[in-house]
Amino acid sequence: MESPRDLDRLRGDKPVFPNGAPRPATRPREGGATTYERGEAIRESLLGSFTPWVTYTLLGANIVWFLYGMRLAQAQGIATADFLSNSDIGVLRKIGAIQGSYLVSGDWLQWGRLLASCFVHGSILHLAMNMLGLFIVGPQVERLWGSVRFLIIYLIAGLGGACVMVMTNPAVTGVGASGALWGMMTSLAAWIILNRKYLPPEVVSSWLRRLLFLFVLNLGIGFVPGVSMSAHLGGGAVGAVAAVFVHYQRYGKGVWRWAALAGVVALPLVCVATLAEARMVDKRWEPLWIHQRDVEKQKEFTKFEAQFIKRSENALTKAGRAVEHAVEPDLLNGRSKNRDPEKVAATVTSLAEARAGLLAIANELAEVSYSEPQVEERRKLLEQFLRKRAEYCELTERYLAEKREFIDGSQEVKDWKELEKACHDLFDQFVNLP
Repeated sequence: MESPRDLDRLRGDKPVFPNGAPRPATRPREGGATTYERGEAIRESLLGSFTPWVTYTLLGANIVWFLYGMRLAQAQGIATADFLSNSDIGVLRKIGAIQGSYLVSGDWLQWGRLLASCFVHGSILHLAMNMLGLFIVGPQVERLWGSVRFLIIYLIAGLGGACVMVMTNPAVTGVGASGALWGMMTSLAAWIILNRKYLPPEVVSSWLRRLLFLFVLNLGIGFVPGVSMSAHLGGGAVGAVAAVFVHYQRYGKGVWRWAALAGVVALPLVCVATLAEARMVDKRWEPLWIHQRDVEKQKEFTKFEAQFIKRSENALTKAGRAVEHAVEPDLLNGRSKNRDPEKVAATVTSLAEARAGLLAIANELAEVSYSEPQVEERRKLLEQFLRKRAEYCELTERYLAEKREFIDGSQEVKDWKELEKACHDLFDQFVNLP
């Protein structure tokens, strides 16, 4: 009752099947199917009842994600009307927009944006146009391929379109389902061509003419400013290749079916691997790499400063005060027999504590390293300076403990001033680093 073809055969007193066998209760066999079984499977996909649940789910996912972006924009004080007409770029990046800079950051999770960006749209008009195309063409394509195969083709095409877009325009922020939609349309063309001998010639010609019109129309749209032609063409090409693999996995025999399955799995990996290679050799990516190195350098500087600079400043200040107390007139600069034992003991303790603090930070510096040469050079110089300053404190401490006296021209004064000069030289080198 659901098949007009079978009803026509019955009205003409003809059996539903040429051999008179009843219609099987199960769907016709696909893998390794005979010519007749393949024809029945194709006719079943055209005439049988079907609900395009994947198309409806994709429609809902795109709309919900756009509403989520709008909610984020409202939370940031962006007017809803402004977001609907031209979505804020910062919000788009938060919800999955793709750009080459994310793929040179070293964070491999950012590569997920290649697929996530297929569900992000730049305005309500952008969303409406793409979803209208999905609503019109999606159910038919899903019916012909089947829900699971349709979803596989859609996602692979979307991923491929994003890869081609970023590969050719790494500095541009990309969003939208256009690549996936082009892949959906090219997969429909592939389905018609691959199954044309099982279809009436007039149907094949009619469908291909309509698809040609859609392709020409979308090519024209691709020249509109802000629309990525590379994403359209890339998604269309990848979608067509995916469709061929899916077709032979569906109807192929023996090893060809397994080879086609391997092709389906390998295709998205090839797209991502090609993009990964392009970002390393394509000169258009050089500004992004330079910028990323600057960002990483700044991150290491910030990390270095947060970990060591403030603590070093505090430790050096404490050491400086201890040394100042040590050289007061009634201590090192005075006669040893006139020194107050309690004051000497307190100053020696202060010098020992300051020296321990300096060495503790220097030992921590010795345990870390930085990938940025300038930051690493700063680390080494700071470590040397702290150790030299600790040595300076130790010498002052020993002079006090041993009741040495500062007499002009004495070896004690020469050694002490030489160490002081070495500290100043290291400090000057550190502060004058670029």
